[in-house]
Amino acid sequence: MRDKFVFHYDEDVAKKLIKILDLQSYVFATNIGSKRRGTYYNLADEAVLNYLVKDCKSKEEEDRAIRAAFDSIGKALSSYVECADTLIADVLSEGSWTITQDS
Repeated sequence: MRDKFVFHYDEDVAKKLIKILDLQSYVFATNIGSKRRGTYYNLADEAVLNYLVKDCKSKEEEDRAIRAAFDSIGKALSSYVECADTLIADVLSEGSWTITQDS
């Protein structure tokens, strides 16, 4: 999924998937408020999830594939946050930074 559809976008994969995408409704995007940052691109996520489960033979297999993907993503994010925290602490400890607390 990462190498073909998310970070390393393969236009051919997207074209094939959109042709076979079968949803109850097609919502391109939704928005909360008037700011661009409140926009959620529904169709993009639907397409990625359908790419993830395209070879599954049953609903149970789809559920397992999605859970495994989310578990993997969660572990990667957790590792990233841990590394970022360590880096920030290391950089702060090397300088003349002080900790203060505003009341």
